[in-house]
Amino acid sequence: RRLSVSRSGGAGGAAAGADARTGGPAWLSEDLAAYLKRTRSNVFVGTTKIVEASCEQTALRTLNMLLEANIMSCPVFYQKYTAVGDGADAAVVAPVGRPEYIGFVDVMDLTALALKTGMKTAPTGGLLDKLARWFDPDTSGAVTHAINLSRTDRFWTCQPTTSLGKIAALFAERVRRVAVVDPETKQVVGIISQTGLLAKVAENIDVLGAAGDATLADLFPHVKAGAPDAVISIVQGAPARSAFELMVANNVSGIALVNEDGALVTNMSASDIRMMAK
Repeated sequence: RRLSVSRSGGAGGAAAGADARTGGPAWLSEDLAAYLKRTRSNVFVGTTKIVEASCEQTALRTLNMLLEANIMSCPVFYQKYTAVGDGADAAVVAPVGRPEYIGFVDVMDLTALALKTGMKTAPTGGLLDKLARWFDPDTSGAVTHAINLSRTDRFWTCQPTTSLGKIAALFAERVRRVAVVDPETKQVVGIISQTGLLAKVAENIDVLGAAGDATLADLFPHVKAGAPDAVISIVQGAPARSAFELMVANNVSGIALVNEDGALVTNMSASDIRMMAK
C-alpha cells in the first residue's frame, strides 16, 4: 500500500514538474489523461461485496466487520423506523423510507476513538494494544462517535457515470475513498479507493507512457529535493499513541519510522492498525 523512498544520486527519464501537453503533473501522460476521462466509475460496481454499518451498532461490532471482510472502511447509514400494530404488537417496528448514508468509518477513526477514551499503547517498535481487547467488554459506544474522528475519510459520493478523472482529482485533495451511489435507489453499489484506482491503471499500464519508466524523483520534485518536511516521521521507539496522533494531526494515513540517526527503518500505516487489531 505504501512505498518508502530513500534518496540517492542520479536520475533520468521524464522531467520534473508539469507536463506541457496535459497541463498536469509529470506522471499524467496524454494517454492516462484520456483513459481517466473516458472510463466511468461503473467499472467498480459489483466488483466487491458492499459492507455497511448501521449508526446504531457499536464501534466494536463495526471493527469486527472490517476485520472479517479484510477492508479498511465502510459506509455508515441511518434508518428511520416507525411502530406498527396495535396492543401487544405495537412494539413491532418497520423501516421508513430508504437508509440515509451519514459517513464512512475506517480503522483510523476507530483507533482515534480508542485513543480518545484512554487506550494505552506499546512503543512503535512493538505492537499496538489490540483494539478488540480494549473494546471488550464492549464499551466502545455507538459507531457514530467514531465517524470522521480521524478526519481522513469524509463521505464522498459519485454516480456510476462519473469519470475516473474526477475521482482522481478528489484523491489529489487527500480524499481516501468515494462511494458509487445508484441515482435511482440511492444505495451504495461500489466503493473506489486510491488502491483500487491504481489497480485499474495497472491493468492498463501502457497508458502511463514514458512516465512509467521515470524515477520517483523525476515525477515528484519534493522527493528529489529531499526537503525535511516532505516526509512525516517519528522515531521508532516512540509510543504508538504518538505515531497515530501524528497521523491524525497531519491528516495522513501513514508515516515513516526512523532510527535515532534519522535513517528509515520502515513505515506505519492504517493497514498496520487493522493487522494489529486482529
